[in-house]
Amino acid sequence: MRYIAGFGKLTTRKRAASDVRNPQADVPMPIKASKSISFRPAKALKDKVNL
Repeated sequence: MRYIAGFGKLTTRKRAASDVRNPQADVPMPIKASKSISFRPAKALKDKVNL
């Protein structure tokens, strides 16, 4: 986790593996588990953006 004062917090989140369907070929495709980045803005940033 990284916190940047007045800007927000950057963290990583885990995404579970899942199966999706390819609409063109109509076949199931597995998607591997992965990590993604998440951002939560700080109150100071929210206040500046939402004047």
